[in-house]
Amino acid sequence: MLTLKFDSRNNILRTVTTGVIGVEDMLKHYNTIIDNDSLPRNLIVLINCGGTRCTTTTEEIEIFYRKIKIALQKYEQIREAILVDQPYETAFVTLFERLINVEKYEFKIFYTENAAMKWLKRDS
Repeated sequence: MLTLKFDSRNNILRTVTTGVIGVEDMLKHYNTIIDNDSLPRNLIVLINCGGTRCTTTTEEIEIFYRKIKIALQKYEQIREAILVDQPYETAFVTLFERLINVEKYEFKIFYTENAAMKWLKRDS
């Protein structure tokens, strides 16, 4: 399951995953970003996948690449930090981080929220 909520105090979109998530859940994340006109044009996102099991495969990374390119048509920049703590999920997002190279999009993996927030807010 996936829950998205905008944290207006920190000006960050927070996405929290629980249980088992697949490609449909991850696409929901990007579809929300695409469809929501009230989010800041310089979008900062914290994705917390702690304890979540991911069924997405590396072959599906191309799907996310296309969604990110669509989302960037509405935003000046998107910066996403993801918190992971499971071996497969860590390997998957590491590969994602290395393969997704899109102008105006930054993605980085973290193990603590503190480190993620410091990176996300570095130019704010």
